[in-house]
Amino acid sequence: MMDDTRGTYLPVYVATENNYFSQGVVFLLEELFEDEFSGNITVSLVKKLQEADLIVQVQSPGEKAFDWVDCQQFRAHNDYKFKLLKKKWLSVYPRSEHYDKNFHCPVVSSVLAMRNSVATIRRKLFMLFFADLMCGPPDLRKPNCNKCPGPYQLTWREQLMLGYLSQGLGHDEISRKMGCSIKALSGYRRSIMRKVNITRYSDFVSWLGTKSVSDKYAEVVNNHERDADEDQLIWKTTLSGDMERQLDDKERALQSIKRLTKKRLRKSELDDEVWLTTREIANEMDISIYSMRYLLCQMESNGKVISIKTGKGRSHTLRGFVE
Repeated sequence: MMDDTRGTYLPVYVATENNYFSQGVVFLLEELFEDEFSGNITVSLVKKLQEADLIVQVQSPGEKAFDWVDCQQFRAHNDYKFKLLKKKWLSVYPRSEHYDKNFHCPVVSSVLAMRNSVATIRRKLFMLFFADLMCGPPDLRKPNCNKCPGPYQLTWREQLMLGYLSQGLGHDEISRKMGCSIKALSGYRRSIMRKVNITRYSDFVSWLGTKSVSDKYAEVVNNHERDADEDQLIWKTTLSGDMERQLDDKERALQSIKRLTKKRLRKSELDDEVWLTTREIANEMDISIYSMRYLLCQMESNGKVISIKTGKGRSHTLRGFVE
């Protein structure tokens, strides 16, 4: 709430090079505060995000809050959480179909599209600043993340392909590095577009070109190459022989398990044993969960997987391992 508005200053940061849009936002805010507070609030654009109280994020199609918010740090560290929640974040998409209306993030205060009518934008700005008068101030200690599905459920192979694309590599070079066909890469791209809720290839390119997205998946490639150098392991596809293919699948499974374990180790301290779901490993290897179960049973008989534990509703999908 704003009880005393004399000389109040509202710094606004608009993350776009479109000056017409930036000035339009400032004009609508000045008009809003003129009606409500008789012009006692000064609206000004600032050049640094840290200096702003209102941050207008112009998003690419399919981009979501977890592309630029560290969700794990948000849940675990109050300083990071309050730093984000004390500001108002307005996400702007080119068209309304570019964002998922069922997706809710406590960091994002409001969402609108550039093609919304002026009346709609004005109404959302009013709710952005004056909803507290009607509903009361939000409890910043308890952000509601229950409606967030979490980051895109991309397989490790899909993330690796995005990392190579963000580095500017062509399909031929990526297929050689990943040991798969160009047709398989097309399948990965279609799967990614479906998960990200993008239908146009131009929107896919725009999404991947976003700095927060490209940096994240470029880091996946860097981690993969660093791990490969450390372990002297390569990801490969065997072209002949059922026995060789079977051995290669087991090697790939061990690599996937190692990667998942290292991710767990980076996030938190673990006990002496590590448990992974079959679905996690199957997604990492980009194979069906049924094939993964069969493969893990074979690995259990060879001593690579040491035990099977059934969780409620999981039906033999939880495996423990040592390697």
